[in-house]
Amino acid sequence: MNPSGDLFLCDELRSGRPYALNDEEFQAAIEKDSSLTRGELAKQFNVTNETVILHLHLLGKKYRLSKWVPRMLLEAHKKQQMITCISLLSFHRNTSIFNQELTNDKM
Repeated sequence: MNPSGDLFLCDELRSGRPYALNDEEFQAAIEKDSSLTRGELAKQFNVTNETVILHLHLLGKKYRLSKWVPRMLLEAHKKQQMITCISLLSFHRNTSIFNQELTNDKM
């Protein structure tokens, strides 16, 4: 209901920053320069940081190594992570701290 008491089922136009962000333009900007930060993207598209974060999530992007990269891991990366984790876990289970060489530099 608006201030005059009328009931509307659709949103009225209002001033302020645009809520919608054109995903094609946004994707093109990221592909053109993947080192842009969230703040720079927000300024460029005149939206809030939260809107940028939401759209980056929807596009499946994460900020890694100072650039935007796809969020999904390749199967080879998943396999390598699994091998590394199993190796570290088995080392931890099979090794006692008393079996390791302990040194004291302050003798």
